[in-house]
Amino acid sequence: MSRNDNSDVQSRDAVSGRTGDATAAAITQAAAQLLAQYKEPTVAAVAQATGVARGTVYRYFPTRQAMLAAVVDRALLQTERQLTQANLAGVPVADGLARAVRALVALGDDFLVLVRQRLLTGQDIPAFSTVVALLERAREQGDLRSDLPLSCQVEALFALVHACLRASELAATGPEDISATALHLFLEGSKSPPAGPLP
Repeated sequence: MSRNDNSDVQSRDAVSGRTGDATAAAITQAAAQLLAQYKEPTVAAVAQATGVARGTVYRYFPTRQAMLAAVVDRALLQTERQLTQANLAGVPVADGLARAVRALVALGDDFLVLVRQRLLTGQDIPAFSTVVALLERAREQGDLRSDLPLSCQVEALFALVHACLRASELAATGPEDISATALHLFLEGSKSPPAGPLP
């Protein structure tokens, strides 16, 4: 039986007052926040952060691993949606870089969850492929340095967004300032230097 067919899950939760889908979303969001803060997302911790009983978490996710898989799935879905809307391939490189960073910052905890997932698995995240393609285009057009490995620039961009999102001082300033700081720092190290006079 699917979740949508399960009247027990769809009914209003007696403790939280949320409907089934809203409770499941709140559980995965709470787990994502704990992961983003490098805290252990135990079922007890997630239940406390969500404001529901542990039994309620298990009603939606039979195991902790199922809950964490749902967190990653949610992050992937949000990332694909955000980066598709950014239309990185349809704009000039400079605009694309700004859009990409703003999109990653807007993802917040979902971005941090996927960065953690990359570190744990050692695998690329397919949802980030449009960002990688944008950096490749920037290198080909001379907007970014091509003497550095592409993988280095990809890691640098993600690491800077990650660091800026986690910096409490920047978090208080808002997403536009976080995005501007991360983009500025990335371009300082990756932008192609201006051509100097020939010797």
